Amino acid sequence: SIFLSIVIGMLVDRFGFPKIVGIWLIIAALGFTLRCFVHTYTGMLIAMALSGFSCMVVNANLSKFASSLYPMEKVGLVVGIIMAASNAATALSFATTAMIPSLQVIFWIPTVAYIVCAVLWILFARESLFKNGSAPAEEKVNVRESLLLCLKNRSLWLAGLTQFLLLGASMAAMGACQAVWQFYVCGAIMGVGVAPLIYLSVPTLINAWCVERVGFFVGLCMAFTGIGGVIFNPLGTAIIQSGPEGWRTAYLV
Repeated sequence: SIFLSIVIGMLVDRFGFPKIVGIWLIIAALGFTLRCFVHTYTGMLIAMALSGFSCMVVNANLSKFASSLYPMEKVGLVVGIIMAASNAATALSFATTAMIPSLQVIFWIPTVAYIVCAVLWILFARESLFKNGSAPAEEKVNVRESLLLCLKNRSLWLAGLTQFLLLGASMAAMGACQAVWQFYVCGAIMGVGVAPLIYLSVPTLINAWCVERVGFFVGLCMAFTGIGGVIFNPLGTAIIQSGPEGWRTAYLV
């Protein structure tokens, strides 16, 4: 997904939202459908990989999608609402899964919903709907000047350091948690810190600085978020398996 995020961003820049997103929605819908019928580990792995394409497309192009439909001053709010809705849907799924009678029903519910969404996108999504776009080229801010301005902005430094401290403190606190509700509290604090850093600042800055190839640059930024997972997942696994309290050490690291 690290490299495909960049590729997807480039394809959207070249061919537009409706075609590229429609193709990947069909591929993901096939993955969801396949998941309902496979009974082997390999088959399930392939199905999950195919269904995951939709998340990759959304992550790589979310900011460009929002800026194509809304004015720049509302992009941050729109992206925040979408990300909040995603997390709310995840929470709802966890809360209701135990009420569903069988695994097959659990698989079929999102499959049907996803197929409906894919059909609606193919029927109604048109390039003309995404023409609001970013500001004209002459209104763009010079990247170098913007970077220098950001580096001199005390409020920006204060906000950034506050977010990093929230992330670090909540992660360290998880290593000392003794009850489930404490993890919930730490997770909520962590969300306050991570949302502005990744999902709000990147879309806003890229759309403000770049006239063309917005999808490529956003995909590039999002791809780098996956590099940490590649590096720290095996490291974290090794620390967790080092002893009965290894998971606490992993949080501190």
